[in-house]
Amino acid sequence: MELSMFNVNHGFCEAVARGLRSGFLGPEDYRRLGTSDTLEDMRSALEETDYGTFLQDEPSPLLVSTISKKCYEKLADEFRYLKAQTVEPLTTFM
Repeated sequence: MELSMFNVNHGFCEAVARGLRSGFLGPEDYRRLGTSDTLEDMRSALEETDYGTFLQDEPSPLLVSTISKKCYEKLADEFRYLKAQTVEPLTTFM
């Protein structure tokens, strides 16, 4: 009976997690980032990925601390969203 209710309780959360996983950077993305000479080049390389929008409102010159802060904020926002969609006991686990 428990297995038959999996999608009702956890299906959406699993779909969101799979969607987030599909947004991971691939080898080509890392190659573009590795060839970036400046932080502005890094920003333009990230614009073609799922991370493209999280630096768009940041003024130039771009700082390493700004990139780091924005990455942590994006991760925390996605985690909070995923946690908000869960039901017990997964909510407690997260």
